[in-house]
Amino acid sequence: RNYFVEPQGNMVTFTYDLHQLHKDERVFTGHFDNHGRRENIFIKFTRRYDESAHQYASERGFAPRIHAVNEFCGWKMIVMEDLSLRYRTVFSLEFEVLESTTERPEVIEQVKKRLRILHEGGYVHGDIRHVNVMVLRDEYGGLQGNNPIMIVDWDWAGVTGRARYPHTINREVKRPRDVLAGGIIEERHDLEMVNPLFSGL
Repeated sequence: RNYFVEPQGNMVTFTYDLHQLHKDERVFTGHFDNHGRRENIFIKFTRRYDESAHQYASERGFAPRIHAVNEFCGWKMIVMEDLSLRYRTVFSLEFEVLESTTERPEVIEQVKKRLRILHEGGYVHGDIRHVNVMVLRDEYGGLQGNNPIMIVDWDWAGVTGRARYPHTINREVKRPRDVLAGGIIEERHDLEMVNPLFSGL
């Protein structure tokens, strides 16, 4: 499928740039023409996704802007802005050891700050890991910029007290001890997963 329908009802055609961005995820890159200007996008296909949590974070400057959420054949197609030219995941900072070391305490504090905002809005994320936290690079304003941190992958997110971990949760990822497959995602879990963000680097 190479078109999406905006909330206003407009149909927008786009072009896939890469067949698949991540081997284990249904995430693709693409672009469309926005009044003569190329706009790069991510296209993600998933069966589980909470648009309200993502939209809440996006409106407050710490999640990608959503172009559209379309449903078909039991799947959700989320079309969002591509942040990869300006932001790097914490995971990718493995190749910038010195710089990432000096930035780590600030990154951790900035992520916690945004999670508190998310929690104040009545939402939890559920999967705060080094691949899901993005940092604005220095040439674009560094951590002093208006939106230095972005949180991505809102598949598990949802309303506090109702959102649950999937039954297929990856047991190889280090999580708080009381996290259970199918269990409630707690605000405390989100915050406890922030400090180990750089543990694998």
